[in-house]
This record gives sequence, structure tokens and C-alpha cells, in this order.
Amino acid sequence: MFREGFGAGAQFIDLTGLRDATPCGVVGVPANGVLLGETPPHQASFRGAALFPFRLPGFLQTPGDGAEHDDAVFASRPPGRSGYGDPARAALLNLPNQLTVSRFALTAVFLVAMFVAFPGHQTAALLLFSAAGLTDYLDGRIARERRLITDFGTLMDPLADKILTCSAFIAFVGRDLMPAWMVVLIVARELAITGLRLLAAHKRVVLAAERFGKHKTISQIVAIIAVLLVAAVPTWGRFGDFLLGIPIAGSSWLGWTAKISQWVAVVLTAFSGLVYLWRNRRLYLDDL
Repeated sequence: MFREGFGAGAQFIDLTGLRDATPCGVVGVPANGVLLGETPPHQASFRGAALFPFRLPGFLQTPGDGAEHDDAVFASRPPGRSGYGDPARAALLNLPNQLTVSRFALTAVFLVAMFVAFPGHQTAALLLFSAAGLTDYLDGRIARERRLITDFGTLMDPLADKILTCSAFIAFVGRDLMPAWMVVLIVARELAITGLRLLAAHKRVVLAAERFGKHKTISQIVAIIAVLLVAAVPTWGRFGDFLLGIPIAGSSWLGWTAKISQWVAVVLTAFSGLVYLWRNRRLYLDDL
């Protein structure tokens, strides 16, 4: 059987007996040898295509035009794809995955800036977390725009996000910047949802991202940046005093912003977790 086309509209053609039926044709077969799988057209390399003495619709060539067809397919390959060379290496080293991996490194350096006292360490922690949050935005956008979504990125991107945010919240407890019970609730929610996703993966079920989950992530990042600003701005001298302005009810506007953002993050984190667990309850209730 030979598969002509891809996706739901693919047709399967029986090649039995065609060798003697229609001579002189040349058909390109993907060099990766996958004929019946779900390999997209952009991942099928026609370099080194096999030659068969039959002609099929859609693969018609006249003798001698193989090189021109080969170059045409090669030139038409969309940029940024990993269809040539070592696919696993190319996918691992694409830009979105590099940004995801860099977030792990930024998290480690961020924790150093949080707990090691050196001049300007509060500001350094703020800048490092902001840079890590920016990579979270960029890796997803670039992956979608360039269609570079990989299994590695799908798994490691949310994991990097959770490690970054949970590390920041736990560090806040150590620095007396946030109540411990809030952090316990946030970390417990993240662990529960991670466990649910592992259970779903074991059952070969894909859990779609929830709208509330995206809002939760944004609220957490805003809360963390607000808390980091509260710690860093007082060290900026007169410019910091100007930013803080006149105290309101015993606290600066930035202090109130940090407190409100913490409560918003906690509420959205708890609510989104409950919604996620409820909508996917069949995954764990069936095993009880």
C-alpha cells in the first residue's frame, strides 16, 4: 500500500502489480521510510528518493527531471522545520526550546540573587525574574508562529513555568515577603494539577489548557513582580522614594498593589485548580 496525501483526506493506493503495469515512471519516497504514518509533508525529505518503475498521479515525472523535482521540493520546504539531518537534535535545539531551557537557568540564578546579599541583589532578582517571564511569553509565541511545537516543549514549558513561580513564592516565605499559608495553597494546587496531567498521560488522554489556568499564571507573575518591586524600590534612593509616593493607610501604593495582587493570585489559583479537577474528574474517579 502507498499513501497519497496526508491527514484525513489521505488515499491508500495498492501498488501490487503496478511494477509491470506502467513503466518509466519515477516516484519519490520519503527518505525516512515512513509511508503510512502521519508524517506531515514538510517533514518528508525526498533526498535519496527510491526509484520505482511505475507512475502514480501526484508523483508524475518524466525521465531525467528527478533532480529538478528534488530541488523544487527542497526549496519549497518551509523555514524553521527539522525535516533534514537529525530530526531529534534539530527539534531539541530550536529557539523556543532554548528559551524554555534558559528559564531553568534563570530560575537558579534568581534564587541566588534572592538569598545571597550583595549590592543591588533585590534589583537583580527583579530583573532576572522579569527576563524569565519574558522567555515564557516568547517561547510559546515563536513556537506557534513558526510551527515549532515539539513534545519536548509541550512537556518542559509548563514544568519550567511551575518551577519558576513556585521557587519565587517559596523564596518569599524565606524572606518574610509573603504569608506561608498562601504559598502552601499555591504550591499544593500546582502539584495536584501536575499529578492529574501525569495520570492523564498514563491513560493516553490529552488535557487541554483551561482559560482560568492562563489567567492564574498571569496573576501569579504580576504578584511576584509586585512583591519584588516592594523589596527593590526602597534601595533606589531618591528615585525609589519618588516612585513610592505618599503613604496610603500606612503603606505605599506599591505595597497595596502587592497585597491585592497576592490575594488575586491565590483566589485564581485555587479556583482554577478546582475547575480543572472538576472538569477532568472522570480521570481519577474511575480509579477509586
